[in-house]
Amino acid sequence: MHEESLELTKQFMTLKLKNRKSTSSLWQLGQTQIGLDLGACCAKMVVAERRWTKDAQLQCRVTAAGSLRLPAGAVTDAQQLQQALRLWIDDFDVQGSQSCIACLPSELYDYEAVELAAHTATDETERLVYESVQQILGESAQTASYDYWTSSGSTSDVDTLQIVWTAAQAAQQITGKLVQLGLTCKSLDAPALALGRLVSGSDPQNVGLVMDIGNGQVTFVWSRGGVTQYLRNRIRFAETSAVQILADKLGITELSAETLLSQWGIDPSSESPVSRTNHQCLEDWSEKLLFEVQRTLRYLQNRYGQASCKQITLCGGGACIRGLSQWLMQHLDSQVQVAGIPSSCQWSASESYSPTYAQALSLLLQGDDR
Repeated sequence: MHEESLELTKQFMTLKLKNRKSTSSLWQLGQTQIGLDLGACCAKMVVAERRWTKDAQLQCRVTAAGSLRLPAGAVTDAQQLQQALRLWIDDFDVQGSQSCIACLPSELYDYEAVELAAHTATDETERLVYESVQQILGESAQTASYDYWTSSGSTSDVDTLQIVWTAAQAAQQITGKLVQLGLTCKSLDAPALALGRLVSGSDPQNVGLVMDIGNGQVTFVWSRGGVTQYLRNRIRFAETSAVQILADKLGITELSAETLLSQWGIDPSSESPVSRTNHQCLEDWSEKLLFEVQRTLRYLQNRYGQASCKQITLCGGGACIRGLSQWLMQHLDSQVQVAGIPSSCQWSASESYSPTYAQALSLLLQGDDR
């Protein structure tokens, strides 16, 4: 990597490492694990101590967190990704090999939903998955890595078979580079699954829509009881991010634009001229996002009923725009909230929590013993 690229990488480091080590005896028997969300433009890492309570509930305590802006092209180039991550992970002071649950960028995944007769046996389901992947990918199926899960369908006698896949070589290259950096990747989780868990609780009555707002695109995940039921993946609604649009229109740096949006936000009725200006600059961006939200809600209401869309949770970089959730709520018949810290998680990192960490945190709150 060129010297200027290394310097650029250093400039984007936002990691703070105070409180890296826990001294609380409550967590001494726990397990340290890392949640790594490799987004298309930014990597997010959360280091946490996990433990199981006596009533078999998984809890975690976050001791460090950080984000890193990735150079263009790193999402599809494992070598470039490793170079970008090396200094950053070194700054995390990872001692030896650490356990890591990672989520690859959604750009590397594709998705298909297939109807399935309810109560289909596991062997038959796996056969249908295999046949579906073969039919969709053809010869490329031999080099694909895929996962599946089932969710309830539109009627009681029909389930939905959800299939996600990525190129096995890309996954192996990235996990191999992580091992070289001291991170043993115990699991790769598809973004659709991690986002679905942001609808908390295992109660099937807990339903909601999750919106991951990224760099000019948004992913919609409708979840019931923490299990993804429906996905609209990587919907492009703008040429670039809200931060870039504001920076270009005001002639300021992206860092300054990010501060304006997180501190003053967008509010056309605000007494603050900064907030009103931000809204004017992002009015087209906001309206296009709203259009895609309304399209998604109409589909969900037609398929699952009006009660299916009463709760919307925002995450990702776009969710950091102050006032966006309130603006959306003014135009929708739904409650809109920003993804917060789950009740089973204690945030002790010096880095302040933001909804950009929601997906990385979700990786650590899986209900298995990984």
